[in-house]
Amino acid sequence: MTFGYDTDSFQPHPLLRNGHLQTIVPSYLQRPVPEDWEKSGEKTFILWDGSAVSCRYLIRNSSAPTLFALHGMAGSNRSRYIRGQFEKTRLLGWNFFSPSLYDVSRSRKKPTIFHSGCSSHVNDLLHQAKKKLDLEVVLLSGVSMGGNILLKMLGEWGPSYPDWVLGAAAISPLTDIPGSCLRLEAPSAYIYRKRFVRNLQDTMLRDAVRYQGYLNSENVLKARSIHQFDEAFTAPLSGFASPEEYYETQSSQGLLSSIRLPTYIIHSLDDPILTCQALQSQDVQDNPSITLCLTKRGGHVGFFSSRPEERYWAEGRIMEYLRERTD
Repeated sequence: MTFGYDTDSFQPHPLLRNGHLQTIVPSYLQRPVPEDWEKSGEKTFILWDGSAVSCRYLIRNSSAPTLFALHGMAGSNRSRYIRGQFEKTRLLGWNFFSPSLYDVSRSRKKPTIFHSGCSSHVNDLLHQAKKKLDLEVVLLSGVSMGGNILLKMLGEWGPSYPDWVLGAAAISPLTDIPGSCLRLEAPSAYIYRKRFVRNLQDTMLRDAVRYQGYLNSENVLKARSIHQFDEAFTAPLSGFASPEEYYETQSSQGLLSSIRLPTYIIHSLDDPILTCQALQSQDVQDNPSITLCLTKRGGHVGFFSSRPEERYWAEGRIMEYLRERTD
């Protein structure tokens, strides 16, 4: 594969030919449990700030590559698209590692919120996983919010990325937080806004006791937009003065030009949730380390293909790219 722009080879399912259908329908479809899912284990890692993260992993072959996969907002390492990547690593004979980005520490300290810019935590986790599981080479993937975390980390690494990390790939990455937040405020995004906010509130409620004294839970439950949720929850718990400070400082768009690790990015032009303007910038066009595939259709993390053999097209495409990095 050459660097630059990759050809749009995605053929959407004939019943899902717009961004909304491509986004919604695949997110509700049941997918088979990966054959060796039950063989995977869970391990808790303590990060540099005392926060704890539960990670799912499976070492199939100690000398094989390992996929390190990051989920999206309000997702987990059990999300459908993460399980899809898990199954594809089985077919390649690779190892698998994926964190659920939630602080599970039982200490009485202020809990950590793993927001869209928590690249320092993921960097720490990656290096710990390499050492404690004795991983040889690693490939990275990120979806949506996980894509922003991944791309931000790669930009911060610049040319000094670890030599045991061979490549990275992102599906529908959040690269422009302010612009995407505005898109989610649009009337056409009501169903997504409602779903995201409800899932985020449910996540907060599961650990509400730990947040007492740090925020106003009533304001969190009153939130009806991502901005309102971030104002009541994310910003005060993460040390940002406002949602605007969080959005402007944690977007990966300003770091795309600094990426030097070979990286593949898939984004659809009809994504109804996230903008792709940052990916169409001169910074990306001029960066030989980034291969960009902008598809006409596909929605947000949908890419549900007309071809049964490549039904979840984007997952297969990034795994193909990452496999090429190991040749």
